[in-house]
Amino acid sequence: MPDTEDAQGGAPDSTQAEDYSEYRLPNAVTSEELDLSTVRVCLVVNGLQTKLLSGKPKNAEVQVNFQERSFDVTAKVTVDKKKVIKYRKVVKKLPGEIDKSKCVVKYKKDQIILDLKKTEEYSWAVQLSSSGLDQSPDED
Repeated sequence: MPDTEDAQGGAPDSTQAEDYSEYRLPNAVTSEELDLSTVRVCLVVNGLQTKLLSGKPKNAEVQVNFQERSFDVTAKVTVDKKKVIKYRKVVKKLPGEIDKSKCVVKYKKDQIILDLKKTEEYSWAVQLSSSGLDQSPDED
């Protein structure tokens, strides 16, 4: 299965509108500041396997779209050789701006790891602890 990843913020071919109603949230999402310039976000996606040498997804198509203050991750994970589970996580408003060209995507078993590089060195700790990663008000 091909790896699809766009860590530079370019959108995948959008000629066909995707129906996101079939997508579920990752099993868990955590975020932590590694230092004043980097925030690590871990998305737990059960069933995700990685290739031994490259560390790339073995049984999934993953798309990551970084913007200045947001990101969107979709993953289509194939389990049991035929069943596809679709995951999506959208963060509409981060606590500050990120440099999308310096953000990094890594993979571990059952995890998609995003290292977000901030454009300015300052702590997001207060915002992360009070409102979480997404600072946009809930519209539900």
